Amino acid sequence: MSRIARNTLALILGAAGAPLAASAADWTETDFRGAYVDDWALPADDAISIEMGTRYWYALGSHRMDVVGDSYQSDDTSHIVEFHLRIDDHSTDFYLKGMAGLAAAINSSYATPASGGTLDSQSGNIGYVGADIGYTPLTTEGFSFGGFVGYQYWNDSPDMGRQNFMLETGGGDSQPNNIHYNMLRLGLVGKAELGDMFDITAEAAVIPYASVSGTYGAFSVTGPGGTVQGSPAELSGGWLYGAAGEVMARFHPAENWTIGLGGRAWYLTGQTDVNFTTRDPLSPGDAQSWITKTEEFSTLRYGLLGEVTYRF
Repeated sequence: MSRIARNTLALILGAAGAPLAASAADWTETDFRGAYVDDWALPADDAISIEMGTRYWYALGSHRMDVVGDSYQSDDTSHIVEFHLRIDDHSTDFYLKGMAGLAAAINSSYATPASGGTLDSQSGNIGYVGADIGYTPLTTEGFSFGGFVGYQYWNDSPDMGRQNFMLETGGGDSQPNNIHYNMLRLGLVGKAELGDMFDITAEAAVIPYASVSGTYGAFSVTGPGGTVQGSPAELSGGWLYGAAGEVMARFHPAENWTIGLGGRAWYLTGQTDVNFTTRDPLSPGDAQSWITKTEEFSTLRYGLLGEVTYRF
């Protein structure tokens, strides 16, 4: 019985296998899909490139303000450490650039109506952070050119002394300078590659608008009728404008490293509102608030710039 079952199973399998074998014999190489061509591939890894590193800015600063008939001036030499990042999308020619810097040391000289002449200082605060988005459609081998728009926050507050003022309680106080700028930047940017070892980058920007705010602690005033100063000056509003520029020559000692040396300058000028208070020294609670505008207001910072950058 088992022999009959085995023979029957063999006949069934043989009958089914014959058409399959015949069918298989009809297949040729043309019936199989070929390999994908080289054009079918993901974008190259170098469509995005990133540069990041640190800079040292040997910066010279100059600040001037004329208000209510008095002049204030400060000149300094500052040593600023900066970190920077740039991301390039080579498939679209767009880039994003950011930077942040802080003064490690400030040496300044200043003169105010209350200083009694020119004094020296090793204090103050200088810091900034900003970002640009740019587009360089004019790109050839070894050269690119385009424009950018950006925002920058800048605090430039070298020490210019602290003027005492009377509080409502009759006591006294003083505050340092703490001046903030918020700036819109519109500019042009270019880069020239001089072989594999060198390149030159340059940018020039106009600053069509910058607001100013903060405390001007060096402000000094004597009110009418024997009143005394009752607050520091507060800067507000204003419509400052200016320009900025930077050029950098860079050397590539290794495939992913760049060493650069160049220069940079930032300048703002215009008018701003100045708010302050005067008090009756015999009755400090009796106060008068004042608002005026500067006759002149300007801030300039420029100097040599060095960088070390890693690229990947």
